[in-house]
Amino acid sequence: IIKLFFKPLPKTKIINSIKDSLLTLFNSFAAYKDKAIMLKTLSLSVLAFILNFGLFSTILLSLNQNIPIMELAVIIPVGFLSGIIPIQGFASIGTFESFWILALVSFGSSLEKAIIVSFAIHALSLCYAFIYGIIGWIGNERTH
Repeated sequence: IIKLFFKPLPKTKIINSIKDSLLTLFNSFAAYKDKAIMLKTLSLSVLAFILNFGLFSTILLSLNQNIPIMELAVIIPVGFLSGIIPIQGFASIGTFESFWILALVSFGSSLEKAIIVSFAIHALSLCYAFIYGIIGWIGNERTH
């Protein structure tokens, strides 16, 4: 799949590096996992990213933040990076906002506006997670 995806792309150093990294990743998982499970996991991960991208894009639009899609393509993944740093407070308060503020200010937002938007995005995303968590919990309770 990776070879087919990268075939029409130009043969540049960065494209080859990304392709080689992905092939190494897939080969390392293939050593101990079923390929069908790996493909399902990758598909669900991509779907989760797309849904999160849509969620954050919708929240930004509802906050009157008309940010071009190419900037969103950078800002939102930078915001996701807050989840992988090893220092997390309660509900990631502080770490989550710092990455969003960094990304928004880098693309020209004022510091005050970036702070307000980052806290609003975090509060709304926690509300969505709470609501979906309750729905999942109720659904799980009904099946048992």
